[in-house]
Amino acid sequence: MSMSRPGDFDHLIGTYVVLNLPSTSQPQSFMLDTKLSEDYQTSTQQEYDEEFGFPYAVIKFTCHNVAKPAEQGFLRLYAQIPIDGTLRSKPEIRGKQARESSSHAEPQALTELHEANCTVVPKLLGVGHSKQGLEDYVPGGYMEWVAWARVPGEPLRMIPYWNRSYEYRQEVREAFRNIYGGLMRGGWQPWIASLENLIYDDVGKTMYVAGFRGAGPAKQIPWSDVVYSEWGLAKPSYRHDWYANTTDWTW
Repeated sequence: MSMSRPGDFDHLIGTYVVLNLPSTSQPQSFMLDTKLSEDYQTSTQQEYDEEFGFPYAVIKFTCHNVAKPAEQGFLRLYAQIPIDGTLRSKPEIRGKQARESSSHAEPQALTELHEANCTVVPKLLGVGHSKQGLEDYVPGGYMEWVAWARVPGEPLRMIPYWNRSYEYRQEVREAFRNIYGGLMRGGWQPWIASLENLIYDDVGKTMYVAGFRGAGPAKQIPWSDVVYSEWGLAKPSYRHDWYANTTDWTW
C-alpha cells in the first residue's frame, strides 16, 4: 500500500507547532488553521536503493501565532513517509527507513534570506525540526517546518497579467525592477523563476518574491531587459538574437 492519499496529514489541522527564529531566543507557537495543498513524492524500494530519491510529503497550511493571533502566515511541513508497500509494516520496520535530516532547500533559503535582512521576501516567522514518534509514519524520521508571514497583494497569474493594460504591466515591471537587486543580494531565488512567484499589491504598489519550495542560489545576472523575460514579465521575439534587441518584444 502506498502513501499518496489526500488527507493523510489532516489530523494536524487545529494543532500547533513550536518554531524558532534565528534572531530571537524565544520560541513561538503557531496554530495550523487550514490545509491549502499537499503533495506526496513516493518511492519504491528499488528507487530508494538506487538513490533516485527518498519519499516525503509536503503539506502547506495557513497559520497564526498563538500568542499574537493577528500575526498570520503560511507554514510548510516536510515529512518523511514510508517506502511504497511498507505503510502497514511494524513500526520497528518502518523506523529502519528513518532519516534524521532532509535536503529540502526552502528552510535554509528563508533562514539565510532572513539573516541577510532581505526585505523583498515575506518575513520568516520561524523554522522547526522534530523526529516522528512511534505512532507516526516513519518512527525517528524527520519532520521539518518553515513558516512565513502573509503579505499584502496576490500572486501574479499569466493570463490575467497579459489581459491587463500595458500601463499596468509597466507598473508591475517597475515594482519588480525595484526589488530585483535586493533579491540578488539575499543570495536565493525560486529555482524556476516565473511571474507566479511575484506577489503584487495594486494598492500599495509593493511586491514580494515568494515560492521557495524549489529554491536555488540567486542567478547573479547583470540587470537587463532579459531579466523581465526570464520572470515572464515580457515576451521576447522569436529572432535568434532576441536578447540583443527588445524593440520587437511584447511588453
